[in-house]
Amino acid sequence: MNLEKTFNDALGAFQAGDLRRAEKLLKKLDSAAPNQHPVLHLRGLVALRDKRFKNAVHYLKRAAAMQAPTDLLSALGSAHSGAGDTDAAVEVLSQVLSAQPGNPDAAYNLANALKAGERHADALAHYQAAIAAEPGFADAYYNMGLSLGALWRFDEAAAAYRRCLEINPADVEAMKNLANALHRLDDNAGAAALIEKVLAQHPDDADAHFNHANILQAQNAFDAAADAFERALALNPSVPGYTVNYSLLLKDLGEVDAAIERLRPVVRQGGIAHEAHSNLIFYMLNDPAYGADDIRAEAARWNARYCASLTPRAPAHANTPDPARRLKVGYLSGDLRRHPVGFFMEPVFAHHDKAGHEVHVFATHTVKDDISARIDAHADGWHDAAHLDMQALAGAIAEQGIDVLVDLSGHAAHNRMQCLAYRPAPLQFLGGGLFCTSGLECVDGLLSDRFQTPDGAEAHYSEPLIRLPDGYVCYRPPDYATNVAPLPCLENGLVTFGCFNNLSKISEPAAALWANILNRVPHSRLLLKTTALSSARAQARLREQFAALGIGDDRLLLEPGLPHEAFMAEYARVDIALDPFPYSGGLTTLEALWMGVPVITLPGDTFSARHSLSHLSNLGLTDLICDSAEAYVEKAVSLAADAGALDALRQSIRPRMAASPIVDGEGYTRNLEQVYRTHWQTWCAAQDA
Repeated sequence: MNLEKTFNDALGAFQAGDLRRAEKLLKKLDSAAPNQHPVLHLRGLVALRDKRFKNAVHYLKRAAAMQAPTDLLSALGSAHSGAGDTDAAVEVLSQVLSAQPGNPDAAYNLANALKAGERHADALAHYQAAIAAEPGFADAYYNMGLSLGALWRFDEAAAAYRRCLEINPADVEAMKNLANALHRLDDNAGAAALIEKVLAQHPDDADAHFNHANILQAQNAFDAAADAFERALALNPSVPGYTVNYSLLLKDLGEVDAAIERLRPVVRQGGIAHEAHSNLIFYMLNDPAYGADDIRAEAARWNARYCASLTPRAPAHANTPDPARRLKVGYLSGDLRRHPVGFFMEPVFAHHDKAGHEVHVFATHTVKDDISARIDAHADGWHDAAHLDMQALAGAIAEQGIDVLVDLSGHAAHNRMQCLAYRPAPLQFLGGGLFCTSGLECVDGLLSDRFQTPDGAEAHYSEPLIRLPDGYVCYRPPDYATNVAPLPCLENGLVTFGCFNNLSKISEPAAALWANILNRVPHSRLLLKTTALSSARAQARLREQFAALGIGDDRLLLEPGLPHEAFMAEYARVDIALDPFPYSGGLTTLEALWMGVPVITLPGDTFSARHSLSHLSNLGLTDLICDSAEAYVEKAVSLAADAGALDALRQSIRPRMAASPIVDGEGYTRNLEQVYRTHWQTWCAAQDA
């Protein structure tokens, strides 16, 4: 065998992309003349290009032990990175950069290794160094955009993708990621224009259809979004994220059974983010087939899968165990904005006793609005945490010395409940935006009330139940809420029943009762008003459903939502509100009541099935709480039959509510602070024991 000729043939095959022939020739050479540096180096490069990363590491390390030029070390670093050993990759590529400090490729390769290890902040400096050395380095701009996006710095990410596209206008991946960044920045029109450009050139790009679906859903173009999700799944049915997001859309359209049917196999298969499993729990709460025992069991499975293996970040907390000192309270939430949690929590931040409490927010979502700004003004510290992973978030909370941590999300979107498994604070509670048990075994209590969780409910919760004296939340009505309007049936002669809740809450049994009510009250109609009713698909489904129950189109008013001020004013058209079940109205019930509209409810055994029960009980309107489907129908019929009594009730509700604990933010906050202090004193005593 002519060794030199065989090696040159192998090199030529490698350069031509014929990796199989190159490997075959190199294997012969290695057998004929073992441990030759050029052969080992080239075998490593062949394996690297063939994405056999562990083999590449094996050969390149052997070659480097003999001689380690920077090009070999660069390849070895890339092989380590591909094999998932980012620490080794960073170590080797740092050596390359030290040897070639001005080399853009060396800086770029190190940045990529850092990015692969999710060390995005460290990666940015090296991408910037690569760009400084080579201003036209399009790939460096693109990958820098990925790291910026991972840090939730979407405005900077968008700028990086734009620069990449200036250099390389045909970069489809940069277009898709720019569209995603614009979507995150709520520039959905700009995002849609970009993704539609991609689809015009690449109609079979499944990711592009998926991105388009997310953008369309954000624009409330629900039917077009459904088509885009279906197209993405037809092109690539194996991507779990496609199914997860499509299930969210189906839930929004009120197709809860279909959402569960889509999502449950994905959850069962595993390998998905904890939020998707949380979504399943939320969907189940909207389905009358599942009760409190089912929710408790599913939440326990969630905890076992995502939290049970996590350990506290420290065996003991460093917080000073002084029972009388000022407490550091941290609120963990992605919803301190125009969201039910924002409306519930704004009075708490406004009334916290600052002499006894230093108050911090750990925000897991980047959207901020006027409610966020007011909460921020009351807080001692606002910490943007959306970009932090669970362990880093736990570290950030502990570094602030938080004594009492309150998670306000539960299984809602943007939740970071896994963080609590690291036990970043001595005391940990759940409150605010809860709709069920978390399944967690690392919290000190779930903030509730005697109506949400009556005696005997303990078996349905993994957490100890803490029953506040009045309601589980408080409410600050918006200043723009109009005066209570006259009873509309006195003017138009028709009784208008209404429900402004999300479509996912309108179960088949609820619709059947509502149809029964309409049939019992001849001169009546039903007004449904919510965002998803801009969907022709959702409207058609509801009309078909009610038609089968004997209710014609002329008695249904199906309307999309409005901006919040105008939305609340729409209660002037409603005589009686019908609470959905098994998932009751929460904020929606409070808004209806503030606008003078009585709400009839049929509570169940889950936390989410008892929101209206709690609110009505705290108002003393217990006669609107029904214990059976028959009582629910009869209550609606009897209210509709006496317009004079209904008008008197309408005019009395707001004054009654204004004098109730529900809108007593100061009283609610004092109750909350007493819970914190009492548990803190117990914790301090345990440290001294």
